[in-house]
Amino acid sequence: MKKFISNSINMIRTVLNYLTGNPTPTSGIPAFATAKTTVTNKLVLIDSLNEIILGNSVGTTLDTNLIRAAMSDMAFHIGSSVAAYAASANNNTLRLEVNFSRPAFNRLKKDEVDDICQLIHDRGNTHIAAAGAFGCDAANITDLQTAIDLYRTSVQNPRQAIISKTDAIDNVTLLVKEIKDNYFKLQMDKMVNTVIAAEPQFVKSYFLAREIIDLGVTHTKIRGTVKDDGDVPLSGVNFELRNAITNELFAQTLSKAKGIYSISPVIPGDYNLTWSFNGYQTIIENNVHFSAGKELKRNIVMQLVSGITIIREGDIPSPGQVPINLIGVNGTPASMVTIEVTGPAGVRFGAVANEIDPPGPIHFDKETGSITMTLDMFIELCGFGPGLNILVAQNIGMVLTHYKLTFTNLEP
Repeated sequence: MKKFISNSINMIRTVLNYLTGNPTPTSGIPAFATAKTTVTNKLVLIDSLNEIILGNSVGTTLDTNLIRAAMSDMAFHIGSSVAAYAASANNNTLRLEVNFSRPAFNRLKKDEVDDICQLIHDRGNTHIAAAGAFGCDAANITDLQTAIDLYRTSVQNPRQAIISKTDAIDNVTLLVKEIKDNYFKLQMDKMVNTVIAAEPQFVKSYFLAREIIDLGVTHTKIRGTVKDDGDVPLSGVNFELRNAITNELFAQTLSKAKGIYSISPVIPGDYNLTWSFNGYQTIIENNVHFSAGKELKRNIVMQLVSGITIIREGDIPSPGQVPINLIGVNGTPASMVTIEVTGPAGVRFGAVANEIDPPGPIHFDKETGSITMTLDMFIELCGFGPGLNILVAQNIGMVLTHYKLTFTNLEP
C-alpha cells in the first residue's frame, strides 16, 4: 500500500478518536453524527481490507462482529432510502423487501444476514437513480457490497471467493478518497466550522487532526523523566496534558520505574503541562505547542515542598494533662515533627480526647529529652484516625513540665 494512503488512514483514525473524545461541540448537529457513523463504518472496511493486504486473508483473522455491524448499518441506511422511495411510488412489494429495522438485523442468523444485505444491495443498485433523492448514492451501494464480501470471507462462506490483495488495495484507495473528499471536505469540515464562534479551540484541534502527517516517522508525543534534586527518579508522579484554552483534560499518566513517563499519540495543538507529586512543588508549563509528527522531551527536576513550620508548646500541670490543638497541621511525605520535653517528670503523648489510659505510646519517663520523626510515624504511633486533630499530653510526675512540638515541611 502506498505510504500516502497509510498516512491518510492514520489521519482518519486520529480525527475519529478526537471526535469520540470531544462529542459535545457537535452534539446539536444530527447530520454530523450520521456522517461520523458512516466514516466509522468505512474505517472498519478499510481495517479489514488491510488484513487481506498484509497477507492475513484467512477468515478467522477478520473481526466478524465489527464487519457484521458495519454491514448491517449500511444495509439499514440503503434499505431505508429505497423503502422511502418505494412508499412514494406505491411499490409495496419493494418496500417490504428492503424495510428492516436495526433490531431486525441483529436477530438474523449469521448465515442469513449477508443474504438479506445482498438483497437490499441489489434492490438499491436497481433503483439507485430514483432512491438517490431519498438519501442513498452509488458509493453507499459499493461500500455495502464490499462489506458483504468481507463478511462472507470472515465466516468462510463458500459462496464468496477470497478477496484478492489487488482488489483490497483498490477498495481501500476508493474508501479513503471518499472519506476525505466527500465526508470530510464537503460535509464534516463545513459543519465543524459552524461552531467556531462558541468552540474555537475544538475547531482548531479538529483541523490539526485533519492534517496528513507521516506517522511512519513518529507520532506526535511527549516523553521524559522525573527526578528529585538529588537525581533520584520519582515513580508515581502525575503528569497531565490539558487544553491550553479550555483547560479540559486531554490525557494523563503516572511516571514509572526510573521516573520515565510518556503520552502518545497527542493531537497536535497547544497544551498546558502539569507535573504533581505529594510533598513536592508542582511544576506547570503553559501554552506548549505540539506540532504534527513531532516529539517533545521534558526531563523534570522536582523540589521538595519547603512548606511551613508550626510550633505548639505549653506547660503540663502535675499531675494532669492538656489537650494540644493540631488543626491546621497538614502534612506531606516530607513533614517532620520534633518533640521536646523540659523537666524531670515523665510525659506521655497520645490521641485520646480524655484521660490517657493506657498512656500514649510516645513518652519520656523520667527526664528532659527530645525525639524527631516523620509526621506519618508520629500519627501512627499516637493512634490517630483520619485527620490530625487533638493530641493529649499527660504529665505522670509531680513537677510542672514543659512540652514543645515543632512541625516542619507542612503543606502551605
